[in-house]
Amino acid sequence: MDLKTARTWLSGTRGLYIIWFLFLIGYVILMVKLNSSGLLPESALAGNITQFVAWILALVLAAIHLKISRENDFEGGREETKRSLEIEAFRGINEGISAFSSLARSIKSPFDSLRSYISISPPTEFSRKRAQEVFSSEIIAPGPNLWDALTKLTLAIESHEIAVVKHRYLVNYLFPQIEKTSDLIWRLKLDLPSMISRWLQDPEVGTEIIQRCGEASDKLLILEGYAFDLRIHLMNELLGDVFGEKVPQREPTDPKFARLTDVATPELVARMDEQWIRRVVGQDDAD
Repeated sequence: MDLKTARTWLSGTRGLYIIWFLFLIGYVILMVKLNSSGLLPESALAGNITQFVAWILALVLAAIHLKISRENDFEGGREETKRSLEIEAFRGINEGISAFSSLARSIKSPFDSLRSYISISPPTEFSRKRAQEVFSSEIIAPGPNLWDALTKLTLAIESHEIAVVKHRYLVNYLFPQIEKTSDLIWRLKLDLPSMISRWLQDPEVGTEIIQRCGEASDKLLILEGYAFDLRIHLMNELLGDVFGEKVPQREPTDPKFARLTDVATPELVARMDEQWIRRVVGQDDAD
């Protein structure tokens, strides 16, 4: 044992107990020698040793109690800090989830409105006018998109990464879903002008508009459901122990609107990430 190791070993609780034990043995030996030399009466020998042993035991018990108290205080302080960070993390992430959910709902609403006016059969002057207004003022008009909201959510998660690192795969699963939905909406917006013009002349074209608007609406509703699932999952994981309660998850009746936590698994998302990386690398090599 080198000097550094010896110092570390002796500075610990075990080293302190050994020092006290050696001190006790030394005291007993000293008392015995004093007694054998006639400096300490026989009647006082047992009493002195007993009192010293009791004093040593009291110090040992006090040291043990102090050690346990410090460990409990440290553990309690760490748990309190951890809970505070988890509460703050959920607050920040929940704002990002709310913004994402609200934007998905606002993008979905015009498609639902357009579908409802197109569904009126036979078309009336009112339905034709309102369909054109919804298309020109709400669907084609520039505005925020799903990627804007996802960026805010991602930044909120990255700001509290330490608290939610094991749940990050749920957010990563959203990226390809948003990419597909955004592409579907973009193509629909490109096709709608000619489809609306043809519908004004031929009401039968409305069937295709209704079908494609319904598809876009369903995709956005799925994303909105995923946002809700992410909120409930993180709420239960981060705050469940604080309040001693768990919020029930939604129970979809249609498999098309399955829960995020059911369709997104760490293994699946890992494979999706690998495929995305290969695709991006392949595109870069082609360029």
